[in-house]
Amino acid sequence: TAIGRASGADARAISVLRDGLEDDDPGVRASAAQGLAGLGPAGRPFASELLGRVRAADAEEQSAMLRALAALSPLQPDAVPLLVAWLTDPGEGRRDLAARLLGAMGAHAGEAAPALREVARGSDRTLAFVAAEALVAVDPSAVDDPEARTALYDGAVLELVDAAKERLVRALDCPVPLIMAMVMDGPGISDLPDFPWPPPLPSWRDTVERELLGGDVETLGDVHERIATAVRAAGFSQVPLYSVPGGFAVVTQVERIRDDGSPFPHPDRWNPGKVAPRSFAEYVAQLFLAPPGQFRMITLAVTTDPNVVAEGELTEEAARRLAEGGGLVLPPGLAEQPFAGRHVVALVYHFERRPGDQASLRRPGPIPLEAHLQGAGILAGFQVGLREEDE
Repeated sequence: TAIGRASGADARAISVLRDGLEDDDPGVRASAAQGLAGLGPAGRPFASELLGRVRAADAEEQSAMLRALAALSPLQPDAVPLLVAWLTDPGEGRRDLAARLLGAMGAHAGEAAPALREVARGSDRTLAFVAAEALVAVDPSAVDDPEARTALYDGAVLELVDAAKERLVRALDCPVPLIMAMVMDGPGISDLPDFPWPPPLPSWRDTVERELLGGDVETLGDVHERIATAVRAAGFSQVPLYSVPGGFAVVTQVERIRDDGSPFPHPDRWNPGKVAPRSFAEYVAQLFLAPPGQFRMITLAVTTDPNVVAEGELTEEAARRLAEGGGLVLPPGLAEQPFAGRHVVALVYHFERRPGDQASLRRPGPIPLEAHLQGAGILAGFQVGLREEDE
């Protein structure tokens, strides 16, 4: 075809190929996309045009355009907004390709760092790995981000697992599901970090009604999904996971709270330092003293050991380390286990920092446990999830 022949990096070829992208025939448009890829660096200015056309293209044309975009990498900075939008696109392969294309742009795609960081926190570990690699490429300081490091580690483990699976299939002539079960059940793979157990002495602790989270026939994966959904719906952007006897624990971010247990509005909710003073006296105090405030961390432990006796102390600093660490994905071997025989224990750690002093744990706290769960928005999330299932 004329398009197939016009792949040299000259003005006439570019004109022919651009006209081809406007053609009514999807096959011609697909060939034009391949031709632009053949231009190499000369074709990069037209990558944004390809990006804008992919969403409406049919499967064959879309495949050609995606291959062309990969060949034209690194793209021009004007492609960043469209690629960021692709990071949330459910279309097959688009999120992965968008992350790879952004990573290839390096520092020129710096504005994409927040979106890449969010994808790196996701439950799709393969995609999270690609996003974390891209995040470090566009923002090298992200290598110190605990979540990025976790995604990079998990991705490296998956690559090792895939390589081991292929070797075992060839050597043992076993079905792939059997090989995967053998590999994933091996020691040291997909393990969660341990939550301190017995747990540190909390301000309050009690069990959560099991009916809010599921029955005996539910799996721990189902229960984790309900907890994570409720926690995220309450405004928490992170849901770190830890291992506890017989199950797992979810830890919330440390948030600044009011006297009634309700959180401060964003962004003061997550601010461990100074907030706007409400009076001149507060303003003067903030000039010379450590900023006061009340802070809360909630742990929801799904465990076979609900009657454990808590012991030891937890500082605000240690609570923040727990909230910033943890795993991202419930290991398959744990997720498939039944909820039967387990209970959900809520542990509330309520810290108070007085002017000029270090924060201390309030035991018992002045706010009841249920008010903490209600104030944080988590209890309402459980109840909404239960109503939606009933409907």
